[in-house]
Amino acid sequence: MKKLFTILFILLAFNSNAQRTMFSRQNNYVLPIASAATSDDNPITNNLILYLDATSSTSYIGSGSIWNDLSTQNNNATFTSEPTYSTNPGRFTFSSASYASTISTTINLTTATFIAWIKPSQTQTNYTGIIYLPISPTDPSYYRSGMQLRTNNSVGYNWGSNGASTYNWDSQLYAINNQWSMIAISVSANATVAYLCKEDGTITSATNNDTQAPIAGQKFYIGRDPILYSSTEADLRTFKGNISKALVYSTALTLSDITLIFNAQKAKYGIIN
Repeated sequence: MKKLFTILFILLAFNSNAQRTMFSRQNNYVLPIASAATSDDNPITNNLILYLDATSSTSYIGSGSIWNDLSTQNNNATFTSEPTYSTNPGRFTFSSASYASTISTTINLTTATFIAWIKPSQTQTNYTGIIYLPISPTDPSYYRSGMQLRTNNSVGYNWGSNGASTYNWDSQLYAINNQWSMIAISVSANATVAYLCKEDGTITSATNNDTQAPIAGQKFYIGRDPILYSSTEADLRTFKGNISKALVYSTALTLSDITLIFNAQKAKYGIIN
């Protein structure tokens, strides 16, 4: 009887694998993005494609030039002019010459959410990069998408060929110097929502009603707008201050999602409200 059950199990497993192989070949089946393990610190992991976390020793061991990606996509980042690392909470101090970039790979997005924990040390230059995704690995100044800080540290973004309707939009949500904020940009097909989550526990948002076309990028830049027409301009658009976490999702997160993430992570930054 045991032999009969064993034979039946092998036949069922073989048939299931054969059906999956046939289905994938005939229908261009693409496996969905695998989720990272859910934790109290990051409760939303579906569609997570970048998760750099200086508060986690799994993401950064405390020294070296590699910032490991905790998502399943292996978008590990390497530092240029390695920033200073500090603890409690884990964070990097970026300056005009320091930033991080991931390995080159094709990243296609129709919707997205960019999230970062930041502590600006000064008022940033207009178009300062927080998380950027350029379309070309050799010419990052050609069509870039991502999250930035605009005049007076206003949370902003850029989205591919949409140009000025995105990068000149002013959310009027201002990250405060020398205070921790979780900032986010959630991009859907017909609107983009900016979020500012502050040390006092409040969450505010602003919406730009603009149609967003799909984008394709090659690598993520953390703490810098990778604009190449002027090295001086690129240095000006490099973030000055602390960055602790950088997350990117391939879906547009909602207010409820942003609130859930903020509440799960805020204690590490001394926020108790």
